[in-house]
Amino acid sequence: SVGLVDVSGGTWNNSGELLTGEQGQGTLNISGTGEVSSSSSTIVADRAGSTGTVNLNGGRLTARQVREGDGNGTVIFDGGTLRLSGDQANLFANFETGDVTLNAGGGTIDTQAFTAATSQVLTGNGALTKIGDGILDLTAVEVEEIGAADVKAMYPHLETGDVVGAVHLPGDGQCAPANIAMALAKGARAGGAEILEDIK
Repeated sequence: SVGLVDVSGGTWNNSGELLTGEQGQGTLNISGTGEVSSSSSTIVADRAGSTGTVNLNGGRLTARQVREGDGNGTVIFDGGTLRLSGDQANLFANFETGDVTLNAGGGTIDTQAFTAATSQVLTGNGALTKIGDGILDLTAVEVEEIGAADVKAMYPHLETGDVVGAVHLPGDGQCAPANIAMALAKGARAGGAEILEDIK
C-alpha cells in the first residue's frame, strides 16, 4: 500500500505515535504554514520492508523524537522546523548516515526549553538552525578547538590579535553567533565559571 499526506496549512494533532510508512510506502509532506503534532514519537518506516519519508519543506513537526523503525526511513529538511515536545537523549534514533538530510532550504530544530542529543550525522548542503532556550547536543559533529595562529592561517583576512581560541568545524557549518555565545556562556556557568561583562 502507498500513503501520502500533504499538510500545507492548518494543524493536525495526533494523540499517539505518528507512523509514516507503517507497512508499505508512506510519505508525509509538511510545507507552508502546516503544523503536525505527535504527542510522543514520530516513527518513519515502522515495519521491516516498509519505506517512509518525512519532508519538512516548511511548516512545523512537533514530536518528542523522530526515529526510524525496522524499514527504510528518511527525514528531509528543506525549510521546515522540528519542534521538540520533551527531553530526548536520542533524537534521530536508528537512522543511518544519509537518512537525515539538510537540503538547500536548511532546517530548524526548536528545542523550546528541552534538552536533546543525537549522534546521527546530518548530511546535505543546507544550514541547521537551532532555536529555543534548551540544549541541542550534536555529538556526531566533528569539532576541534584551535588557537589564534590556526584561525589566522585559515582566515587571513581576520584580525586575530585578541583571539584566545576558537571552535572549528572541519565539515563546515553555519550558526548564529549570538546563539553560540549564549550556549557557551550557559555551559561555562554550569561548570562554575563567572562571566564578567563590561570589563576594561
